[in-house]
Amino acid sequence: MFWILATLLIGFALLFVLVPLFKPIRLDAASEQRQALVRARSAGVLSADEFDARSAQLPPIEVQPHAPLWIGGLLMVLLSTGALLGYQHFGAPQALDPSVVAASAPAGAEGQMTMAEAISALEARLAQSPDDVEGWMLLGRSYRSEERFADALRAFSEAQRVAPNEPDVLVDLAEAQALNAAQRIFPQSALDLLQHAIALQPEHQRAHWLLGIADLQAGRPADAASRWETLLALLPEDASARVSLIEQINDARQNAGLPPLQMTASTTDASRGTPGQGTHQIHVKVSLDPALQSQVNPEDIVFVFARAAEGPRMPVAVERLTAAQLPAEITLDDADNAMPNLSLSQMTQVVVGARISKSGNAIPQPGDLEAISPAFPLTEQVRELELQINRVIE
Repeated sequence: MFWILATLLIGFALLFVLVPLFKPIRLDAASEQRQALVRARSAGVLSADEFDARSAQLPPIEVQPHAPLWIGGLLMVLLSTGALLGYQHFGAPQALDPSVVAASAPAGAEGQMTMAEAISALEARLAQSPDDVEGWMLLGRSYRSEERFADALRAFSEAQRVAPNEPDVLVDLAEAQALNAAQRIFPQSALDLLQHAIALQPEHQRAHWLLGIADLQAGRPADAASRWETLLALLPEDASARVSLIEQINDARQNAGLPPLQMTASTTDASRGTPGQGTHQIHVKVSLDPALQSQVNPEDIVFVFARAAEGPRMPVAVERLTAAQLPAEITLDDADNAMPNLSLSQMTQVVVGARISKSGNAIPQPGDLEAISPAFPLTEQVRELELQINRVIE
């Protein structure tokens, strides 16, 4: 009876040796790049579309045929015979020694990489492959999400060295230059990069958006409105981003003494949104700390926004009002998305903020007042929170 059981157990054990032997082998030459893209998507650095596009550019996974059948037969005979003879000579009880079991147990699976570990791994890979433009772009966006703006500028500069005529590279580099400049004002070199990007790709939406912000910074609201009207023409008629963009355009036109644009019927429909199973709403009660009341003018612009907890700082939902309307209750949802193809319901974890802009600029400036919530997961269809604006940006 013992030998029957022993034979069955040996046969069962052989499955763990022979099955992998006859499975085709998958060779992935771009394993590290593929893992880096997965981590970047999980952290929110890449959108789903960007992840798919960059994954498609990686070398395909190769499949090698399994081992010849005769090798499996030979292993079966040798391992079975060796196991039985070894048991007879040494005895099996020693194999159950707890210290032996503990020593041979496989190590537990490592936890998921932190953002810092992912950045370190990416830095090490780029040291070996300094001409990997996608790697430099991913590193720059990771630094930017960590607010390491000087490091982001360095990474995007390396990306431009490798790909001097890639519009996305030029736009990210221009934004990094602004984030490193005094009061985050776009320098002339950044404006030149944005103009170059538009010359290469006239429909580049972020380039038009950032040039409009630069026009506002320079005190040219009419030019900003004109630039954003060009961007508006690039958006589909039913895009919900049109609503917030038209609000920005009308604010700029008002500052320039121009009449406001009118929303079309399709834009109005988009502003109402279409609640569905996958949509989320965040109800925000916003107030101002009474101790800061003297630093605020009633006409100051207030931005209430949500953005990914990790990844790009571009808001995924934003509404604006004036300080005179505080305290106020705001609902952020997919109808408030700031850019196409990026919505609140696509996020897994977000932070919500409220900022009083002294200049009306969408980019935070020293002297602005703000409040930022802790990060929280979007696990509920409706989330409620309160924010009190109580901090001055240095």
